[in-house]
Amino acid sequence: MTSIATLQADATDFLLGDAFEAVPTLAVEVPPVVAHGPDDPFPFLAATGADPKAAAAAFEDDDSVREAERLSAGEDGGLFRVVWTETVELLLGSVVGTDATVLSARGADGAWKFRVLAPNRDCLGVTFDFLDDHGVTVELEGIRSLDADDATRSFGLSEQQYDALLTGLDRGFYNVPRGTDTSELAAELGITHQALSERLRRAHGTLVENALASGSRVFN
Repeated sequence: MTSIATLQADATDFLLGDAFEAVPTLAVEVPPVVAHGPDDPFPFLAATGADPKAAAAAFEDDDSVREAERLSAGEDGGLFRVVWTETVELLLGSVVGTDATVLSARGADGAWKFRVLAPNRDCLGVTFDFLDDHGVTVELEGIRSLDADDATRSFGLSEQQYDALLTGLDRGFYNVPRGTDTSELAAELGITHQALSERLRRAHGTLVENALASGSRVFN
């Protein structure tokens, strides 16, 4: 059965461990619209939390990176084109080269977190075993099986509501304790605190309404 899994790996054993150590505030994200495969995995990184020059220097000095080119810069990071070492390309290929789809990938605070859509759990097992054999320990933070319709529907949410919920989930907004607050989340989404509060409230209401209206009473 198709599942969405949340995985975490230590950056020191995986990629950009040196960069995160050199610039502790650095956070990087793989843009979700970027197509990538086993021959060119994670070619672009969106960096935040660091001066563009500091981020560029951290990437260039990292042992997992062969080349790093800054494509654009802002006050807080920028977009980079990265060429990984052969070893890292092999490791990343085990993630993006399977039948699984990487929904999101983010590195911060010395760790990488991935959300992966997998057609079955055997597919995840292959990735786990490969990374473990190469010295990368991966923790399974959570896994959720999807109904046949879940993978293609938006649960009645607007695109903006869906993005707000997904970003909040990735940033730990729903964790206890929270990994971020509404002010930080609103700034990342480029909207006001009030607009985010209203968007989340409507989204939560829509999710609850659809869940209860489905008539399903299967509890975890």
